[in-house]
Amino acid sequence: MQRIHLRKEPRLDSKREAFWFQKEALHAVYDREYAAVFHEQGLGKSKIAIDLILSWLERRLVDTVLLVAKKGLVANWQRELAVHSYLHPSVLTDDRRNNFYIFNGPTRLVLTHYEVLKTEEERLCLFLRARSVAVILDESTKIKNPSSALSRAAHRLGPLFKRRVILTGTPVANRPQDIWSQIFFLD
Repeated sequence: MQRIHLRKEPRLDSKREAFWFQKEALHAVYDREYAAVFHEQGLGKSKIAIDLILSWLERRLVDTVLLVAKKGLVANWQRELAVHSYLHPSVLTDDRRNNFYIFNGPTRLVLTHYEVLKTEEERLCLFLRARSVAVILDESTKIKNPSSALSRAAHRLGPLFKRRVILTGTPVANRPQDIWSQIFFLD
């Protein structure tokens, strides 16, 4: 049951057909409360994530999805969303005043960058307690250092999400310990 209602709900069908391996990956994570997609770069993790977002919203498993990416990739995600879906995300930025309206307004998709997890952690906690929210962390190696302030903020927020998915093409950059923090976020 959704907690928020929009005057006009977005279309939740995909504009483009997924490749067979993207469909297989989507099927593998479709019903999971938490999952990781560790595909090589260039295999379309973005398409998998968008189709997953659409399925969560269509099945009404969550009210809202928070998509977190590196700051330099936010514009890329906006383009990918426009190419593959009819969703128009609200974007959380470093502008706390504008973020107030996003936290308090109805939206199905929120796009942000990792640093906002730290700077808006308190308001994100309130947002997550008031709504049923799923999260997708793109380039999740950003939280590989468990002692960083960013990783600690992500770990505190993690249990408040109804669904959690991480995406990365490089799950183990230098040593196996690099993956521990990412898995800790999920579980």
